[in-house]
Amino acid sequence: MSNTILEMIRSKNEEIEHLEKALVKAIAFKENNSRERVTADYIIKRFLEEIQKKSCEIIDLNSDKDGFKKEEIDILAGNKNYLESNLNLLNSGSSQTTQKKAPDVWYNFYQKLREIKLTNKRNLNTSEVNENTNYEKLFNTALDELNSKTIFTSEESKGKSLDLNNVFLKFLNFKKLRESNVLLINDYLSFLSEFDKFYLIPLHLKRTNRYKDYTSAMLEYFQEFFRKTNPLLDHNEIESKLRIGFEKEWKDGTLVGWEKIIKSLKEDNSLPDLIENKNNDTAEENKNNQDLNKEIVSSLFCVPCKKKFSNESVFEHHKNGKLHLKNLEKMEKESDDLIIPPSNDILAEVLESRVKEEEICKEIAVIEYLILSYREFLSNYIESTKNMIRKKQSMTFDEMEADIIDDKEIDLDVVDEEDKPNFNPKNVPVGWDGKPIPYWLYKLHGLGNELKCEICGGASYWGRKAFERHFSEWRHAYGMKCLKIPNTIHFKEVTGIEDALRLHQSLIEKTKKKDFKPDVEEEFEDSEGNVLNKKMYVDLQRQGLL
Repeated sequence: MSNTILEMIRSKNEEIEHLEKALVKAIAFKENNSRERVTADYIIKRFLEEIQKKSCEIIDLNSDKDGFKKEEIDILAGNKNYLESNLNLLNSGSSQTTQKKAPDVWYNFYQKLREIKLTNKRNLNTSEVNENTNYEKLFNTALDELNSKTIFTSEESKGKSLDLNNVFLKFLNFKKLRESNVLLINDYLSFLSEFDKFYLIPLHLKRTNRYKDYTSAMLEYFQEFFRKTNPLLDHNEIESKLRIGFEKEWKDGTLVGWEKIIKSLKEDNSLPDLIENKNNDTAEENKNNQDLNKEIVSSLFCVPCKKKFSNESVFEHHKNGKLHLKNLEKMEKESDDLIIPPSNDILAEVLESRVKEEEICKEIAVIEYLILSYREFLSNYIESTKNMIRKKQSMTFDEMEADIIDDKEIDLDVVDEEDKPNFNPKNVPVGWDGKPIPYWLYKLHGLGNELKCEICGGASYWGRKAFERHFSEWRHAYGMKCLKIPNTIHFKEVTGIEDALRLHQSLIEKTKKKDFKPDVEEEFEDSEGNVLNKKMYVDLQRQGLL
């Protein structure tokens, strides 16, 4: 590549064109490979960033801050001699002065041609190859680099599910919240269903440091996972909009789970401003001061101790303490009246404590609001995580190993733009080779027959073989578990919920009839050799007839 400004601009525009072609290939890859959607998004983001970088470089070159571009145009137009230009000195690296010569278009042209040939020869000798001119190589290189990186953990399954095990561990370590039983959480699966019910948690638990660590860790993971699964979005703009929505709901007092607390905070913050007008001792102001003092005394702020309490019962217990009685006696000695007009320091402390209380509550509420917002964004991933956990719970160790091996063997090849989908007018299933199976095989296995199972949530199974196999799979086993029915051989071929419940009740009754009943079936013999059952024998023995 030449060192001239115009050649640099042309080269960078060419690189942008190839990057755009690679970007189109990445978009086609995303459409043809739904399982690699996140990988394709990362490749698209990378190409977009490179295009923006090259465009900024072109803008800087076109601005011509050093004047080289204008000088080069003058040389090409014949308005300036090439040997006298700064470009010649820059390319040759010599500072020797040359004899002045009249500008000549053809002389400048051949000098530029000579420079281009030397540049190309130098590039060929050093085997310098511009990889940015091959868009297929650009795409393949970006794909290989992403495949070699570890973006998601094994639990996240390439961005298909969440890994909240560390957050669940923090919940288990939060003993007070776990033992309060406000959240019905027994295991990881129930945690995924109940973690967003913040409105059930009392405020005194939310004010602890453990709760802050627990919610902060959850919010941090949600933000990180959302960034990893949606690399093309502007996450700073999304979070700023969420915070604006939070401020609006907090101001209106409509934030879910915080309505009563916001209302009480607003009532507490309606403190009259008497600090600046304390020196005016009119009768009306003294009355206002006494009313204010009554308000302070009736609230959770202790005037003698200059301390605010968060709980009314704790405040009542504090009134009987030695420190409170000592401070109260000290106030009584300073004045004959029990109700003393509050000083500027007391009013300032009351106002400061209420402002601090609002800041603490607001900090907790904004974390909960952001968690609930991200929970809505990631609702599909949470449901996918629940289904994956249910599937693992119903699988044996051998089945889990086979499932892992199957996932490793799946190799999704890049689909070229020239490849066309297979001709499949009758919509028959696809075989192991990626082609439709023969129609006679389709009819032989009855794959056109749809069999539904109500216990599996109305899932459809095509063909008798798949239908019979599903009775031992995780979905049917989980459905039977929800009905509180054992998944035994007695319930094979039973797909209706009412039929399964009726059969289960019938089996229970038959089992009861077969059970041994000691009161009726256990036999006793008296001294005369008469055989009696246990109930009759015990009754006669109590009456003294035996």
